[in-house]
Amino acid sequence: MAPSDQCKTIFFVRHAEGIHNRDSRDLPHFHDNLTTTMTYWDAPLTDVGVGQCDKLAETVAAMPEPAELVVVSPLRRALHTAALGFHRNPNVTLPAPPPFVATELCRERIGRHTCDGRRNLTDIQAEYSFVDFSEISSEFDVMWHHHKEDQPSETASVGAAQRALRFLAWLSARPETRIAVVSHWVFFTHLFALFDDPSLHDKFGNAEMRKVVLCDGRIAPFQHA
Repeated sequence: MAPSDQCKTIFFVRHAEGIHNRDSRDLPHFHDNLTTTMTYWDAPLTDVGVGQCDKLAETVAAMPEPAELVVVSPLRRALHTAALGFHRNPNVTLPAPPPFVATELCRERIGRHTCDGRRNLTDIQAEYSFVDFSEISSEFDVMWHHHKEDQPSETASVGAAQRALRFLAWLSARPETRIAVVSHWVFFTHLFALFDDPSLHDKFGNAEMRKVVLCDGRIAPFQHA
């Protein structure tokens, strides 16, 4: 499907491997008592995850038409993935980077897991000065502490689904027509559940990119490019 004047090409990217991804796979009792500890607050990438960003950067460098905007979750693993994949990578020559904007509309579903908490805004801004954080109004993570999205369950959250709809509306209102979105798997499951395309429901690998087309600001025409 070729984009029309009313269509946007969206490159959805899941963040690279975080320490919580590694430990949930490798530590037998991770989900029993570790996933809620502050060890994992705003979880960073692993060394494997950094390597995955090199492959993402190679994909970005080979794109015939680059993204005009990178939209990113304000969580550390998404920001680091976006930075290495689209802004600057020591191992891959990237094109001139587009603008970056962070929004909590595409952060991970908010439940009990501390990996999904956000650091203070001033600390994030100091590390990622090239990102526009004007969409984020609170210094502290008000959403994680006061707006859980775990009903009726963390994997089928009404709150996360509603936020996904708001995010699609926000994307549709943007002037850019080629947008990369670096976000999270559980948030993507809620967003992709809005569409009938079964291929969008397959498990999203770390640092994987999926290219789709959003037309006329409506959900129904959202298809693979």
